[in-house]
Amino acid sequence: MDFLQVSGNRIISATTGREIRLRGFSFAGWLNFENFIMGAPGHESGLRRTAAKVLGPEKAQVLFDSFLNHFITEDDFAFMESLGCNLVRIPFNYRHFESDDEPFAYLDEGFRRLDQAIAWASAHGVYLVLDLHAAQGCQNRGFFCDNNTGISFLWEQKMYRDRAVALWRELARRYRAEPAIAGYDLLNEPIPPDMSLVNDFYRQAAAAIRETGDLHMLFLEGDDYSTRFEEMDPPFDANLVYSTHYYSCAGMDIMEYPAPDSQGLYYDREQIRQEYLERRIFMRRYNVPNWFGETSVTFPPGVTEESRLRFLRDILSIAEEEGDSWTFGIYKDIGKTGVVYAKPDSPWMKTVAPVLNAIAELGCNPFANPGEARRIDKLCGGLADYVQSVLPGDGDGLHDAVRFDLCENVMPRFLQISFARLFADKSEQEIDQIMDSFSLRNCARREGWMNVVKQVTGKDQPE
Repeated sequence: MDFLQVSGNRIISATTGREIRLRGFSFAGWLNFENFIMGAPGHESGLRRTAAKVLGPEKAQVLFDSFLNHFITEDDFAFMESLGCNLVRIPFNYRHFESDDEPFAYLDEGFRRLDQAIAWASAHGVYLVLDLHAAQGCQNRGFFCDNNTGISFLWEQKMYRDRAVALWRELARRYRAEPAIAGYDLLNEPIPPDMSLVNDFYRQAAAAIRETGDLHMLFLEGDDYSTRFEEMDPPFDANLVYSTHYYSCAGMDIMEYPAPDSQGLYYDREQIRQEYLERRIFMRRYNVPNWFGETSVTFPPGVTEESRLRFLRDILSIAEEEGDSWTFGIYKDIGKTGVVYAKPDSPWMKTVAPVLNAIAELGCNPFANPGEARRIDKLCGGLADYVQSVLPGDGDGLHDAVRFDLCENVMPRFLQISFARLFADKSEQEIDQIMDSFSLRNCARREGWMNVVKQVTGKDQPE
């Protein structure tokens, strides 16, 4: 595989100079557990702590190792190759590589799994982008960066930023000569109090990487979940790629497409194109590549699959027209938004069904079914109204705070106990059989989505 580099607004082979358009999926949920993807409550660090208390440290380790062993294997890279895809984004949680108990000391296990992923990727002609999805101290309040406090300490304490920079230096030291790595996504979806903090972090991380002699491309994300770039510094390195994210109500909410949204704005291809182009104004201004790093669709009851496929065809064709590389945000899950998913009658889905039902009833996976009305929302609203009625001051944002803290942080901590208990009477062999539900050979596939991808990559044409 050739090393890749930036040339103007394109990504090219450093060897031949030919353009390389990167297309693929994000293996989200693997080295960074995400609750709605795997069907578990809360946040990775809390889930691991609770499982260790309920099951004991050794059995809890078996539970999570078995998930990691089955969720992504070489079969998944071969599947990417079969779709004509040449890129996999690997979101990772820093906790797989560094312990809070020993800052700046690194864990072999995380690197062992990355080494294996690189070997699989190389064997199937697939590039990797390593993505710091959950940074030390947390870069936003979301569950997907393993934030169980709602506070982004990464921006409040320099120590956390120093640790994140040092981790990038260590990754670069190990992988600077690895051509299968397309580059490093320095920080997923930062939400800072001031973008100057993000700009400074990007410069420091880039400097640390370059100090090792590593010349890989660096992928930079914008503010507000990587949708805004106007406050970012102009390009400061010759090998920078910028990454937009775009989750549209036309693909995520309970609505057909094309059609008006809940506010009456009509969503069709032209509306999506306008919103897409707004996100890449910065890239056009500075003539730098845009990597469309995240998009997806959900498959809720009451919305036709053809509606979702129409959105996928439109958004990919827009990215292709603009000459952008792209990855879908989610590859594999439990049926909400993946191109492959654990079957409803699989051992995993049967085992965790009681907790999944509770998660749905309590609204503790807010990303899973956007727009779905729940009793818990009304109850949270009533609690917020009551608190606001007795507050002596301004209560702006209280409704969101109550809903967020209860459903994202408080209730999941108790649901994690129920989740861990589901495995208390299971042997190690039984746990492994349950986790085998996530192996690709046992998963269902969305053929329509696969065909959309193959049409774009040209894999639908005879060789």
